[in-house]
Amino acid sequence: MDAFFGSWKLVSCTNFDELMEAMGLSPSVRQYGNNMTSVVIFSQDGDNIVMKIKTYETTTKSVTLSFKLGEEFDENTIDFRYCKTVMNLEGGKLIQLQKWDGKEVTTICEVQDGTMTATLTFGDVTSVHTYEKI
Repeated sequence: MDAFFGSWKLVSCTNFDELMEAMGLSPSVRQYGNNMTSVVIFSQDGDNIVMKIKTYETTTKSVTLSFKLGEEFDENTIDFRYCKTVMNLEGGKLIQLQKWDGKEVTTICEVQDGTMTATLTFGDVTSVHTYEKI
């Protein structure tokens, strides 16, 4: 988990609108998602991992997740969904599984050479977000 700790700025994103559309997100939420930039900050608080996501578009919004690996928790997402979420660390990859309304999104985060890649998958649609450490 140590490789993830610190702050990460989004530098590129592919196929995100297609992913959001497949998830059934509204056009206004998709527009927000397509225009935002974000910073993800990982830290630790005792036994909990803390993941803060700050987005910047016309306003700043942030979401803070505090979780223990392998334990399900309730998540109010940055795109206004309410999910049951579990985070696991497998082979150096942080794997997030979100479930809501019979739907699932898997996000696999991996750190290599100072870059964090997050691959989001919903059904057969995939989006890749690339972050640089700041």
